[in-house]
Amino acid sequence: MSEAHTATTPLLPEPLAYHRAVRDMLEENNAAVWKTFASSDIVDEDCEAVRLDLLKNTYRLSKDSDAEYYELAENAAGILGISPTITLYHGGGSDKNAMIAYIPGEAHIIFYGDILQSLTQDELQGVLAHELGHYRLYEVDEGAYYTAQRMLGNATSHSDSSYTISHARFQRASEIYADRCALAVCDDYRPLVSSLIKLHTSLERI
Repeated sequence: MSEAHTATTPLLPEPLAYHRAVRDMLEENNAAVWKTFASSDIVDEDCEAVRLDLLKNTYRLSKDSDAEYYELAENAAGILGISPTITLYHGGGSDKNAMIAYIPGEAHIIFYGDILQSLTQDELQGVLAHELGHYRLYEVDEGAYYTAQRMLGNATSHSDSSYTISHARFQRASEIYADRCALAVCDDYRPLVSSLIKLHTSLERI
């Protein structure tokens, strides 16, 4: 990461117009359901399910032995203007990937496969920034996009849902937002592209 980048504050992305349109539509047309999904009781239930899944299916990376990864994550969070409690894990499976398990105030990032050995430091910084971009999206506007995502996900669990396309587009918009967050952190598109190639192919060097 360049000194010029670390010395300046990057322009951080805003939620996409599609995010805001879906939020407004769900809140205005389904006010009672929106209120239910936004309630602290429902959020707490979801958080407990996340904690149980992490406990059953991952192992936690130590802040002592894996300090370099935590440092990259904290650096990305600082640039993005967020301050969650960050915990890193490794999950099962052989496919290289990373994902975030969101809990308000907490970012639980899970690595899969040999991603930590395959990516350079700059590439890993981009992956962590991308995942923390999802956290940032869920935190802004008083958690409205977290509520919208969960509401759409629940709706599409039914085979006759009319929200299937909206859900897919909302997820795509969220990936675009997270990519923009990664670019804001890295200030260079090249490690972001090379990390994607490594994650989706068998190539180890780009």
